Amino acid sequence: MKKNNNIFFYFINSLIILSIFLISLKINDIYPFGKFDFAKYDAVYQYKPFLYSFISSIKNGTLYSYSFLNGLGGPTVFNYVYYLSSPANYVALLFKTPDQMFFSVTVFKILIGSIISFFYFYKKSNNNVISIICSVSYTYSAWLLANYFNIMWLDAFFMFPLFHYGLEKLINENKIVVYILSLSYIMISNFYMAFIVCLYTLVYYLFNIIFVKKDKYKNKIRNFDLIFIATIIVFLICFFYIFDVYSSLLKIGIYVSNISNDFSSINVLYLIKSIFSGVNYISMTPVRESIINVSSSLVITISYFYYFINKNISVKDRIIHLVVTLFIIVLVCSKSLNYIANGFHIPVGYHYRYSFIISFYALRIFCKNFKNWNNILIKRIYYVNIVLLILLLVLLFTNSIEFNIFIFNVVILGSITLWLLFYNSNKYHRLLLLTLLIFEVLFSLSNSISVSKKDINSNNYYGKEYYRNDSSGAIKYELNNNLYSNSSEITSFSSMQYLDTIDLLGFMGCSNDEKASIAICDNSSFFNMIFNVYNEKYNLNKVYAVDDRILSFNGWKKDFVYNQNYLSYLMSGIDNQFEIANNEYTLVNSNNNVYHYEINKFNNNMYFLVYDNNVSMVIFDDYRFYLSLYSSYGVKIKNNAFDIATYDGNDPKIKVYKENLDTLKKIYDYLSEGEIKYTAYQDDLIEGKIYVNNNQIIFTSIPYDDDWDAFIDGNSVETIEVLDSLLAIPCDEGYHTIKLQYKRNNIIPITISIVSFISLIIIIIFFIVRRKKCKGNV
Repeated sequence: MKKNNNIFFYFINSLIILSIFLISLKINDIYPFGKFDFAKYDAVYQYKPFLYSFISSIKNGTLYSYSFLNGLGGPTVFNYVYYLSSPANYVALLFKTPDQMFFSVTVFKILIGSIISFFYFYKKSNNNVISIICSVSYTYSAWLLANYFNIMWLDAFFMFPLFHYGLEKLINENKIVVYILSLSYIMISNFYMAFIVCLYTLVYYLFNIIFVKKDKYKNKIRNFDLIFIATIIVFLICFFYIFDVYSSLLKIGIYVSNISNDFSSINVLYLIKSIFSGVNYISMTPVRESIINVSSSLVITISYFYYFINKNISVKDRIIHLVVTLFIIVLVCSKSLNYIANGFHIPVGYHYRYSFIISFYALRIFCKNFKNWNNILIKRIYYVNIVLLILLLVLLFTNSIEFNIFIFNVVILGSITLWLLFYNSNKYHRLLLLTLLIFEVLFSLSNSISVSKKDINSNNYYGKEYYRNDSSGAIKYELNNNLYSNSSEITSFSSMQYLDTIDLLGFMGCSNDEKASIAICDNSSFFNMIFNVYNEKYNLNKVYAVDDRILSFNGWKKDFVYNQNYLSYLMSGIDNQFEIANNEYTLVNSNNNVYHYEINKFNNNMYFLVYDNNVSMVIFDDYRFYLSLYSSYGVKIKNNAFDIATYDGNDPKIKVYKENLDTLKKIYDYLSEGEIKYTAYQDDLIEGKIYVNNNQIIFTSIPYDDDWDAFIDGNSVETIEVLDSLLAIPCDEGYHTIKLQYKRNNIIPITISIVSFISLIIIIIFFIVRRKKCKGNV
């Protein structure tokens, strides 16, 4: 009967958590109840379209090992291991549209998380209502409120309570199965979060042997041996995934942040602000202005600080809690430790990805407190409430907290104080606390989504046409048809590209940098022609013959006009397709370090270059183009006016060019003679016939990768790298058949993973059978 009753509370817990989520969406007119998009930030232009593309490819049987839909192309596996490898993502197979897929995956993960968190906290409290309180508080802690759209990280967040349960079983009872399975799931879901969890395992083990565990030295060593062996088993089970991550990073490379001057220590007021309810957001500014996203609910915050002065808790435990708290403060305030804790990588706006672990620790403290609360509470608990009220007033008078959030916290704090005044340990008071918590969490989540909605509305994310303004300018795409479905554009998303390709596109004048950014590369007609971007008049396929002069390439300059002229000369012997047009624009006025220019004679093939590091941004057609890593930056002019902002007010150095279409035609006529005629074409297989003239080689607009196999006239040939970035093939003069095929050899890592998993299952079965036999003999 007790077991059935417990199952009922599992259901009630999940129902409450799901209802809070859906009501918050309904209040804010968010999908599926309204016109506003459910996704925001990275989810708009990464997770949602990536998920849709991946699931649609599976359904259509078109999931190839390579894809030309980002940049100039890249291996599909890296997109998968970086963004899509969570097993829970496959629930999207049941749905059709991007909105349905993304929403269903998010809700499914939230529901799975509600079950796991209730399971853990019931093990700790042995009380159904307290377990629901903890489960709701953890699920809707500030981490989720800020990251609910981050489906690539949700798995680690929701799986963490089960992982911790397995870690405790391993350390305390020498049982490894739950630890292995839960860590394996986290590992496969996202390698960044897995790294963070593995770091936590080490810290938790060291903390236990120093402060908690009273075992003899031999038992402590045995614990370490078990953790080490269990973790190795996890790595073997996940070897196929780890191999793909490692090999992809070696091939593609990825921007790795460092501890720069921008990565400053956190503002103390922001640190205080983080402990209050309803305070959560992702800031794209340096870390000192960021919220830790650690709060869950005010009753948990009160409990956390009450633990220090609760006489029913041993002095030793309170000292240990103080040590942990000091460690947390040092961790979030230290640039070096925070950098390590984030896996040696801190993407812009995600400075504290591990903060859910701190929230989880606070909830464990709440469970310990509640077991020791008597019918009449120690009056000193009210000191905590008074201190929190004073801190709220400090935040208000220093303009560190919004007024509505201040009022909300004061009301909740007052309500909890009243609840404590009449506290006793019966179930009705627990239900009253749960009711108060539901309203608190509902407000916090609704407020978080409301803030997101304002951002979404201001950038026109909703509907079929999606826009984003950032350092790359205005981005427009049809999300319902998949971000990367338009092959007539080069969509540059740098965290998924070969670093050499990022450099190439940057030197060619594309808006790009080494961080995660996205831009439609609206470039010159010459650029579009040679890189297989659809052009009304001139378009070359991905493979064609060029002069072998390209092998003498000796580097780019910080000038995209020079670079494109230089490249046309290397390929065809023809250059100067750009003409200077400095007399076709006029400086009208300048104000507050912003110079306003107007075009005297508008030309669709006109470009301007900024040759000045003093320039902070180009304001163009109501959009802002910040300077890239390159000192000169080209932007195609689409309107009759533009502004340039400078740091010190000095007149910026610019040049304006226009493209000579007659010269472009000559280049096209020359290169099209050696263009491939396709006989077969898909993303990972290109076949066709090609004519190569004397002193020419076969050029491709494909990033160099040694997993491309090349065949000429049926014979395997070696590929070479040209322009420090692209794939090319030496070839004799004459007509040839050519075949390019992309293959990744994953047989060995997949075999290791399968054998390791099967071996683990056999070992588990062996011990279960052995245990039953031992019980039978007794």
